[in-house]
Amino acid sequence: MHQSFQNSATVEDAAMAANITFSSQYLTATLNQSIVGTRFIAETGYIRRKGYYELNPVFHYKFFPNSNLIINHGPGVKGDMFFDHSFSLTDRETQFSYNVEWINKSTSSIDLKETFISFSRHSIRPIQADFSLVKMKNFHWNEIGGIIRFRSPKTV
Repeated sequence: MHQSFQNSATVEDAAMAANITFSSQYLTATLNQSIVGTRFIAETGYIRRKGYYELNPVFHYKFFPNSNLIINHGPGVKGDMFFDHSFSLTDRETQFSYNVEWINKSTSSIDLKETFISFSRHSIRPIQADFSLVKMKNFHWNEIGGIIRFRSPKTV
């Protein structure tokens, strides 16, 4: 927790964060949260914006098949949500993934991501006055992606 030490300091003058993780062979669950007050002044470091509450849950499950090719595989879900101080949603990113780890330690994954941003709650100062996103109250898009990481055998 970071807070100004003036006599009238409140939660609006502070920044706080917490993280809790449960991890086993099969399941990993993490919950991160942070809050930055509207009047918080970062003397050092970088705060991307002020006046928000962020919640970031992550869950992954692994299956361990009896296979000569696959070490483990399984689904995952990740969320990143921003709320203003009245707890109205301003941003949301949700990602669903499926991951495979191969016997040679190479990995592959596919993911679907959904993103939502409510510009009506943000203070946006565009460089150009005709910036088209400012005219929209809500912006929403979906993405699909995949990653393959090859691990080559090390030579001696």
